[in-house]
Amino acid sequence: MNLAEEIGNTCHESYVRSKTGLGPEMFYFTSDDEAKAIVGEHGYILRPEVIE
Repeated sequence: MNLAEEIGNTCHESYVRSKTGLGPEMFYFTSDDEAKAIVGEHGYILRPEVIE
């Protein structure tokens, strides 16, 4: 259950930390456990929550 909470928190933080309030399509983790968005990523994977 802890892992599920940590994954949910990571997704939440990806939205909170963006300038627009929309989460990035993709992100990765650096060696210091920080999540970084992939700038200039081309593509859309049809995430409905972005449109809602």
